[in-house]
Amino acid sequence: MRQAAPHLRAAGGGHIINVSSRAGVFPGPGPYPQGRRGGAFYGMVKAGLERLSQGLAMELQDDQISVNVLSPQGRIKTPGNIFAQNDREDPDLEFETAAAMAKGTRWICAQPPTFTGHILFDEDLCREQGLR
Repeated sequence: MRQAAPHLRAAGGGHIINVSSRAGVFPGPGPYPQGRRGGAFYGMVKAGLERLSQGLAMELQDDQISVNVLSPQGRIKTPGNIFAQNDREDPDLEFETAAAMAKGTRWICAQPPTFTGHILFDEDLCREQGLR
């Protein structure tokens, strides 16, 4: 974002879209389901990305630069998901396509720069905006 902002300013504005995850959503008070381990650091990073994005949205809005966050609601086939979420003996290859992410990204970029500071989820956004 630091590298993109000067170019966007020079162009008269634009959109920054950061990709987060459902892991950035705070789970609330426990007790929690058994067997959930190893996601605390990843969730903290994604929550931090969301907070940073909203802070920069405030700072960049006068430059006509919007900063929003878009998260997939499902598991997209990425190297991280393939590695981290799979058993070598019995791999789970049930992933979603990134079609809702693409539609959501296109929709966000069609909005005026005043549409800024949002944390959005791809499938919800597509349903709410009638993106087919």
